[in-house]
Amino acid sequence: MLKVVDASPLEVSARDELENILHHEEMLWKQKSRREWLNLGDRNTSYFYKRTVLKRNFNKITALCNVNGKWIFDPEILKTEVVNFLQNLYGENLGSLGPIPPNAFPWLNSEYADFLERGVTNEEIRLPLFDMAPLKAPSNDGFQAPFF
Repeated sequence: MLKVVDASPLEVSARDELENILHHEEMLWKQKSRREWLNLGDRNTSYFYKRTVLKRNFNKITALCNVNGKWIFDPEILKTEVVNFLQNLYGENLGSLGPIPPNAFPWLNSEYADFLERGVTNEEIRLPLFDMAPLKAPSNDGFQAPFF
């Protein structure tokens, strides 16, 4: 089984400091985004209504082009098309890729080769996923942990 090397106290401290700085930066941008609302007050004006409707419409998917190149506008068909697309994308079970050829990686001992050949359990996926910061994207694809 692979052993995970523990991070040094300096790395842990640096990681904690980075998380703290990123949290403060996130809070700064949240505060700046609310500045206009605070300056203008909490009156039920048409301005705020229009802003809310504009944001809601911006975040709403009203049409998609399917894999055949046809545009879909009907909300019910949109829902089924999205579900089908994601099931085709993520639902395929690749199964076992087979054993690693013995001469493919001469420096890899048999214990590590066996480890790489075994399947991944749901628990091995769940633990790191639930350990992620919920509102931060772990990579440059922009997807946050709740998406997965």
